Amino acid sequence: MEYHERQRLRRCGLHAVNNLLQRRAYTAADFDRLASEIPRGVGDSGLLSAWVPQYRSALPGIGNYDASVLLVALARQGLECQQHDARKR
Repeated sequence: MEYHERQRLRRCGLHAVNNLLQRRAYTAADFDRLASEIPRGVGDSGLLSAWVPQYRSALPGIGNYDASVLLVALARQGLECQQHDARKR
């Protein structure tokens, strides 16, 4: 039987990872934690940027995760992925 999670809120990245892994490997809390563990990008400055999450929605559990969170989650499951960036050659 295939595992499938339905889309909720802005958690499409979370659901895509769990569907790929064919199990509930991660929860929204797990992804929120992963997002907070990723070092902030170069060039962040100002007081506000220190308080606004860079890799997810500002509201915990809502989702809207950056691709970096998905890559870290998959890497922790032993999968290697490469992110395509059309801006780079």
